[in-house]
Amino acid sequence: MSQKDAKAKIRKQFLEDFKKITKSTERIKFLKTLIDHAEELDLESYSFFFRGYQKWVEKNFAPAIECFEKAIVLDDTFAYPWNGLGNVYSAKKDYDKAIEAYNKSIALDDTYAYPWNGLGNVYSAKKDYDKAIEAYNKSIALDDTYAYPWNGLGNVYSAKKDYD
Repeated sequence: MSQKDAKAKIRKQFLEDFKKITKSTERIKFLKTLIDHAEELDLESYSFFFRGYQKWVEKNFAPAIECFEKAIVLDDTFAYPWNGLGNVYSAKKDYDKAIEAYNKSIALDDTYAYPWNGLGNVYSAKKDYDKAIEAYNKSIALDDTYAYPWNGLGNVYSAKKDYD
C-alpha cells in the first residue's frame, strides 16, 4: 500500500468512527488503536496526531500541544493537527489561538468539517452567535452526519431565544 493510500485509509477510519464515540474511555481506546495502526503503516505524522488527540481527550494539554506541533513539523500540509491545536486552545479558553489554528486547518483542507465545528464552539463561547451559526452551518454542509455542529447550532439558537 502506498503512503498516500495508507493516509487516506486511516483518515477515513478516523473520520467515520471517532465522531460516533462519545465516552472518553472509548475514544482513548480507539485512538490507541489508531496510533498502533499509524505506526504499523509508518505514518509518523499521524501517530503524533492521534497521540495529541489522545492527550486532548485526557485533558493533558501541554503534551497534546507538543504532539500536534510535532505532527505539523513532520507534515506541514496535514490539516488535522491544526484542528487538534484549536481544540486544545479552545478548551484552555485561549480563543484567539483557537481561531487561528482552526483557520489554518481550514486553509489546508476546506472539506474537513471538524474545524468549522470548532470555530462555531469558539464563537458561541464568545457570544458571537452570527459567526457561530455560520461556522456550524458550514460544518453541517460538509458532513451532515456529524452530530456536534447540530447540537452547537441548537444551543446557539436557544441562547438567542430563537425557538422557531
